Amino acid sequence: MRYLQKEAPKELLDTLRVIETQSDECFKGLRLLRMPRNQAVWTVLTNAVSRIEAEIAQYGDNSSRFDVLLINLSRLCTLEVEWIAKYGKPASKLISKWNWSAVCQTSAEEALQVANNYDGFLACFPMWHKDRCLAEALNQTGARFTAVGDDRERQVSAYQKGFRPGAGRFKSARAAKPEQQHELQQLFSTVLQTCEDKGKHRFLYPDPTELWSALLPEYRTRVEGICRRADSIDLGEYTLADFKRFYVGLLAVCAAHEHLCYRWLQAGNEFPLDSAIMIKPRRRWARILAVITGLTARKSDCMVHDLTLGVTRSVNLHVHPFVPMDAHSETLALAPQFPLHSCIDENILQTCSRLRPSVYDAATLEKEEEMRSTLKEASRFRVEGPATLPKALPDVDLIVEDLPSSTVVIAEMKWARKPTRPIESVDRDSDVLKGIRQLGLIKGFLNENPDHLHAQGKLTNSLEGYQHVHFLLIARDHWLWIDTNDHVAIIEFDPFLRILQNAEDLHVGIADLLTYDWLPVEGRDFVVRYERSIANGVVIESQVFHPLGP
Repeated sequence: MRYLQKEAPKELLDTLRVIETQSDECFKGLRLLRMPRNQAVWTVLTNAVSRIEAEIAQYGDNSSRFDVLLINLSRLCTLEVEWIAKYGKPASKLISKWNWSAVCQTSAEEALQVANNYDGFLACFPMWHKDRCLAEALNQTGARFTAVGDDRERQVSAYQKGFRPGAGRFKSARAAKPEQQHELQQLFSTVLQTCEDKGKHRFLYPDPTELWSALLPEYRTRVEGICRRADSIDLGEYTLADFKRFYVGLLAVCAAHEHLCYRWLQAGNEFPLDSAIMIKPRRRWARILAVITGLTARKSDCMVHDLTLGVTRSVNLHVHPFVPMDAHSETLALAPQFPLHSCIDENILQTCSRLRPSVYDAATLEKEEEMRSTLKEASRFRVEGPATLPKALPDVDLIVEDLPSSTVVIAEMKWARKPTRPIESVDRDSDVLKGIRQLGLIKGFLNENPDHLHAQGKLTNSLEGYQHVHFLLIARDHWLWIDTNDHVAIIEFDPFLRILQNAEDLHVGIADLLTYDWLPVEGRDFVVRYERSIANGVVIESQVFHPLGP
């Protein structure tokens, strides 16, 4: 039988305690731990690039498969580097050149397999301890975990993981990669001519400052398109606008290196695997990025520090792309593929939440207004808010009115930080459920006082004068399923924004949203399978989501 932890019999608790304890020692015996730290870190990152390049060669780099690979490698490499830092050998100053070999590949693949298996344990056991999944014993050394929830909750979970509908009215289409401008192609060709062949899998080129500068406009546009937070946000030592400038420079450096590796291969050479990882002293990284972005050296150095793995609790290589190769972070390695596919503003805010909590708390207070401003700017309908209620009650965050369809939306908004680990969803769920409770209080008051918003000038009419009144929780980045009842429902921000942008009739648009056809469909867009993970002789089976389609 399957049990929550709080209901489990002693026999099951004892079995799971043994499995968890034994799995935690799975890293012992890894060959990577016998290498000097700098060599081991380089081996982990180079193996990740090798995996990425193999995926690109077979399937391309613009698919859900590729996204999943990068996310998984980002997380698993971080785990491997943590093991190296805690249990491996010190860095060696005698190593001056990096050479990929059969020993490196064997050691890296062994560590990656162990990390991949252990990752399942790291996902399941914390959730089991929080009564968020069910467990059953398979035998004395094995167990199966099943997430609590039904088909709809699996759809929501898939949506949180980035899956989108591949068919129907809400079909999601991947943006085509832009063609490289002719001038940039010529500039890459010029830089390629300066590359020196240093061995079968190695090349070397001088700093291509002209190329970096030429790439800045393209990546400035990309960063502006990705970032959702206000430039003015104070991150302590710098603003978000400063950080965006810095990251544009970092992306230009990464893009130049990645594409030069590709062009070297296209020119008839072996892929330069020995040179695929960029390795520089920390101060040199800071100086290069300061020069090409126009930031001060102090700010640039601070941002490099904040993006360095291990400065705070390690998350993944998308959040912390700079990887220390020594105990004092004097030399930093970087695999360019990870920054090129990261969520920039939320990542740095997540780092600030750990490094400078008070700064993050202040930035969090601005989220509601940023959401409201985005909706107001995009909406075809009248948007108001906030509106105050009596002191004991929460404010109304958002009011949307469409007189022709006699429709009003009264909304509470929650922009929770996206969880980076499954266990973090427990706290995020609490934030969302708080919003649901607040929405219930708002609904109760307005039903008893239908003239309140009209008296404040927030609505044209009394609430009783509209045929359709919806109470919605608009959640961004994290949400959970609640059954729609009595005109109270939860909607994710992005599809709600699209309705405000495109719908001609708010009533029809909200009705469309409440079909939840914008969620991915199991069996069409994703599939969930039980998969086995083995760590240090113990076994678990857990549910894993896989994409279907492109």
